[in-house]
Amino acid sequence: VRYVIIAEFVDESSVEPVVEKLEAEGIPVQINLPDVTEGDFFTGGNDNVCLLVPADLAERARRAIES
Repeated sequence: VRYVIIAEFVDESSVEPVVEKLEAEGIPVQINLPDVTEGDFFTGGNDNVCLLVPADLAERARRAIES
């Protein structure tokens, strides 16, 4: 299953209500926490908490977040 980022948040507490909403809709989620290192030469790291869902459920997840 390929996961895609559907939203980014500044901190973990901001993502929790969205995760609860998506899980209540039956949409599996993954959370990528900020990189604790400075990243590598190509990516440069990420300072945000990223919320990912399966690619085939991305549109449904976006609608659930917006409602």
